[in-house]
Amino acid sequence: MSPDGLYRAYAESEAVASQAPNAASAECQNTSRLFVSGPESEKFGPVLVVKPSPEGLGNSIDLVDWSPSGHRLLLAQDFWQWGSDVGGMMVRIYDAESENLSREFLVDEAFGKYVGKNCAGVFHPVGFSPSGKVVVTAGPFFEVGEDQPVKDSCVQKEGFWLIDTGIPAVSQLPDNYRVERYARDFQITRLAPSAFPELPVNIRRELKRRRCTIPQVRADKKPQNVIKGEFTRKGQTDWAVLCSVNQVSAILVFRNASERNPSELERETDIDKLQAVSGDATGYSRAISSVGQEYILSHYRSSGGPKPPTIDHQGINDAFAGKASVVHYFHASKWVKLAGAD
Repeated sequence: MSPDGLYRAYAESEAVASQAPNAASAECQNTSRLFVSGPESEKFGPVLVVKPSPEGLGNSIDLVDWSPSGHRLLLAQDFWQWGSDVGGMMVRIYDAESENLSREFLVDEAFGKYVGKNCAGVFHPVGFSPSGKVVVTAGPFFEVGEDQPVKDSCVQKEGFWLIDTGIPAVSQLPDNYRVERYARDFQITRLAPSAFPELPVNIRRELKRRRCTIPQVRADKKPQNVIKGEFTRKGQTDWAVLCSVNQVSAILVFRNASERNPSELERETDIDKLQAVSGDATGYSRAISSVGQEYILSHYRSSGGPKPPTIDHQGINDAFAGKASVVHYFHASKWVKLAGAD
């Protein structure tokens, strides 16, 4: 939601198997869509549709932030080829007032103008500056398997850069630059650790110290995203909590109910876990749950993915409700990802 609450946005990606004569040769194809609603109508309308192409069957749209003034939405448009290293990201800006979308290679062009030649780099959008300029991280571009950047790589090390998209022009920012967030996310309900009396007192105290709140799935009535189970070894009770700080959530796993040195899994921005839940309403949709041997093996048999080790304790199912999930499983002193729901 924009800072003044007038505009809202969400993105979705749909993956389907291609219609191939031979089922064994079918490939997954993505279609991603960006939806925006404005002050004149609360209904969401599509403003960007990214379809699969022969060069990139996979794609996605990730929302980053709204500008502090005006109504510009910063987003990342990704593309990739399934089963290969081919892929990339384009930094784009949607102006909700004029309904204009920036050129696909605006950032590349700005850096090219800065260095006076074609510029190869890896660019990721991270937010807006207080003056409304775009902030990105930029790093050198490497070919797969190479340990030296390509000849046209115009950035030697990763850092923050400020882009004036109107000119366009770029300037480097300090390494310790702090990116502010301007989007409002009132549609996400977050509960304090005290809302979960079943949590051991020491863990509640640690969550409070970390300034954690627990985001809630809109469709669920009971408090969720706090679970217990045998997540790291059989016969031991561990706790897992989805901890949100500054609109970014990660799973914290407290081994043997100890507050010391919890494992941190899968940091994701909360806005990336919004989706339409009913009619034109949007809601938070990330949920964690405990799963056992039957769930893990059945999803491996149906979906493939990494072969599970011997399953002798529980895993943590990390789900985008109604869409897909991944199982975090502790094995050989580290966390591995196993297949969940499609």
